[in-house]
Amino acid sequence: MRKQRIDGIDSERDVDWEEVEGFRSSALGLIDEYQGAMRWADLTTDQQNELVVYRRALLDRHLHASANDWADAIFAVMPSWL
Repeated sequence: MRKQRIDGIDSERDVDWEEVEGFRSSALGLIDEYQGAMRWADLTTDQQNELVVYRRALLDRHLHASANDWADAIFAVMPSWL
């Protein structure tokens, strides 16, 4: 969300609360698909733990002073397989 590449140069851009909340809403919808009993059972224990940590990061807006901090926290724990 914050990382971008313009003319071959990597940088980070600022985001606002609404943008992060929009991403959060979409991500929670995706996670909910995996938390149904049958799909959850198909995940490894590591994958289940990664989803729990990721979901918690998506819900922890109140812990962050800025939208940039919150976005960074979310992407730091986003499972690569998701």
